[in-house]
Amino acid sequence: MSTAPEPAHDVDPGTDRCSCGSDHDHGPTGNEIVHALGRGFAILSLLTPILALVLAAASLAATPTSPGVLFLGIGLGLVHLALMLVAGMVGTKKGAAMTRSPWFLVGRVAIEELVRLLVCLIALVTLSWQWTGALGLWIGVGAMLVWAALATVQLAASRRRITQPSDWSKETVLSVLDGGISVRRAMCVRFLDIAGLFLFQLGACTLVTAAPIMTVATIVLSIASGLSTLIVQSLSPQRRKTSPWAFAPFAIGIVTAALAVIFVLAPGIAALS
Repeated sequence: MSTAPEPAHDVDPGTDRCSCGSDHDHGPTGNEIVHALGRGFAILSLLTPILALVLAAASLAATPTSPGVLFLGIGLGLVHLALMLVAGMVGTKKGAAMTRSPWFLVGRVAIEELVRLLVCLIALVTLSWQWTGALGLWIGVGAMLVWAALATVQLAASRRRITQPSDWSKETVLSVLDGGISVRRAMCVRFLDIAGLFLFQLGACTLVTAAPIMTVATIVLSIASGLSTLIVQSLSPQRRKTSPWAFAPFAIGIVTAALAVIFVLAPGIAALS
């Protein structure tokens, strides 16, 4: 076996050819990935609030007469956000193994969905004369707006952090290099995750308000979404980039919203018109 060193793989900026004399593709450099990530985070920080506003505008087709419903939804979103922070602190204290535990996921999801049920029941009791479809939909809009604000702030912060030397930016760039995934695909998956979350909030609140027993279904769907994320995190970088599990949260959001439209919103709007 030869022990001679391999030729250096430096790209001449004038000719875009490698110093080793080969025409093979060396892939993007670290600086190129940093610039691409910064551009991607900037685009997503603009698309996220636009998507939220489009979904809120579409929800005007079924609007309750009381604006208090929206504030109930905002309260629901804030409580869910607080629960997420508590779960993060517990995970930090107990270790990463805790946050990757399916049982921890099941417990967290059950609490979140029971809180959703409680908020929907409050709306049903205090606004009993309103159409339940509109009540649930706009509770979902309020919760969605909270998550939209959080996601937008996180994306804007990530855009600033990725260009600054830090352990986080280094790990982010290395994860892209080691995983062999393009920045464009990573950003597309991230945007689909956000869209799936928005659709799930709208659909779950609508279903639970129309039929509180549907809390069981939303728990199952939310657990399925969380488990798909855990599965993706457990895969090797090479398998992760081709895994269909990465798109499961978006698919579950679509299914939840479709169930709400088919069984609650569409029949109700048709009956009222």
